[in-house]
Amino acid sequence: MATVVFVHAHPDDEAIATAGTMAGLAEAGHRVVLVTATGGELGEVPDGFLADGETLAERRALELAEAARVLGVARLEWLGYHDSGMEGEPSNREPGCFAMADVDEAAARLAAILQEESAEAVVAYDEHGWPARRASTWPPRTATTSAPSAARPPTPSGHRPTRWRRGWRRWGSPPSASPPRST
Repeated sequence: MATVVFVHAHPDDEAIATAGTMAGLAEAGHRVVLVTATGGELGEVPDGFLADGETLAERRALELAEAARVLGVARLEWLGYHDSGMEGEPSNREPGCFAMADVDEAAARLAAILQEESAEAVVAYDEHGWPARRASTWPPRTATTSAPSAARPPTPSGHRPTRWRRGWRRWGSPPSASPPRST
């Protein structure tokens, strides 16, 4: 069975963009790993949504852990960046936010996870990300930069990283389930 790593900018992106693929792969017996770059601290919060003293980052961490459990995620990791907010906001330029992250540094963090997992596929958004979300352009940049450095040696069948296909990097033989696709 394959190990597939999904890379998202914020908690809840996995539910919006790749939940069905993640659950399907996990159900088929593949190891699913979810990497989230930020805590989603700058999301909108309706009045009365959070408990007294609760932060949005705390709530989103709990929700992400529960989503990961429901989807069959075997490992959940955070890259440790602060949320960048919406495109054009001053928060896009804050030190420590994902939109300002050094691509090589972020890629090294992700590459370490890919190597630990001996990942066979990486799923991230395409180079355009999501409209109005500057941080959403960083998962594909991070994944495309880290994937080659995390490449596994050839498998016994002789496969190694060979090609890109619509936002996912393939290592070895593809999972028996349909390959993940970016939309």
